[in-house]
Amino acid sequence: MMHAALGGADNGDPAAARANFLQQQWDEAGRDGALVLIDNSNMFIESKKTGGGMDNRVRVNVGKLVGLIQGQPSFPTTEQYGAARPLLARKVQLFGSIPPPSDDVWKKFEQQGAVVHLKKRNVFNRREKMVDAALAGMLSADAFTIANHAQYAGEAVARVYVVISGDGDFIPSIEHALFLGYPVQLWSFRSPRARVYTQLKVRFPDLFTTFDLDDHVDEFTFAETSWVETKAIPAERTIAFQQGEATDQEFGAVIDEYMTSCA
Repeated sequence: MMHAALGGADNGDPAAARANFLQQQWDEAGRDGALVLIDNSNMFIESKKTGGGMDNRVRVNVGKLVGLIQGQPSFPTTEQYGAARPLLARKVQLFGSIPPPSDDVWKKFEQQGAVVHLKKRNVFNRREKMVDAALAGMLSADAFTIANHAQYAGEAVARVYVVISGDGDFIPSIEHALFLGYPVQLWSFRSPRARVYTQLKVRFPDLFTTFDLDDHVDEFTFAETSWVETKAIPAERTIAFQQGEATDQEFGAVIDEYMTSCA
């Protein structure tokens, strides 16, 4: 195994810290199977639109979604107890954002077998660049880890990447995996799927495959019959000023500083 003799505390030694980090990366990546990465917001929002409008009652059952994907003939399997079983390299990785601050929805995803990664969303423009970067970073890190290990340690890992999103922000990381020779499956809804993925299918016809969730939406979604709606203003969108003497320029400087800190 890679750096097998270098486990344990690094005692402040940068070289040992690096070795321990690489060992941890390999421990997480060094198993055959599929790595499933879910862009929660993309999947959740697009699932609500499948009826022709925005249906806020729609919810996604991650367990059923993953079960649908695992049931495809192209999903890697292993023999267990005389039958073919889906082969996952690790638990499903789901990437989401806060707000909403409630833990209930994330706990449900964890109960359905997912590891949840949460990042803060920009509270003014609602962008989720940190969420996208986290998903893309895990994909690239995993691909480079197993590719380097195969080259320098001679231990190859059979990997298939399954990305559930149509967002074009993941193109560079998906390209990394494809260039390294690892198959990638993209599951998304047809309409919002970034056009650049069509070009990837031409460039990597044997490695890159797209699947349409539109044809299976009833298999992994359901309608929530009751929910609590709140119009409370989140703390992160609230700023209070004490009355006093301040010029318009000074007041503007405070606002600019606050807006920059939230960007």
